Amino acid sequence: MNSVSIMLKETSNSLERIWQLVGYSQAEKAAQVGALVGAVKEHCQRKVQEENAVMEEFKHSIDQHKVEIRETSKAMGRPVPGGVFDGSNGTLTEVLERLSEIVEQVSHPKMLFFFVPPSSRRRRR
Repeated sequence: MNSVSIMLKETSNSLERIWQLVGYSQAEKAAQVGALVGAVKEHCQRKVQEENAVMEEFKHSIDQHKVEIRETSKAMGRPVPGGVFDGSNGTLTEVLERLSEIVEQVSHPKMLFFFVPPSSRRRRR
């Protein structure tokens, strides 16, 4: 974020030099600065809204994956394996990746053996 501060300071210095050479009055400078600040503020607010929407989409996907894991477990008549939802620490990207792997595992019949907790597996003799 330091680069944003530096860029704003450089822009301010450049504009001040230009306005001084042109001969803008204090009122004209204030109007120019006001317009610039307004445009920057609007852009920043839009960016925050966009990133907030991305964050909410991640949260929604995580919730959908949790529902899918619970429903698949219930349909198989098995409890959700211990610890599946415990590792919710980390970034939303990390949590989504972990849950996506689990969804992939429980969705494939060949992987069902690995989904069943070891204590629930029956040994064949």
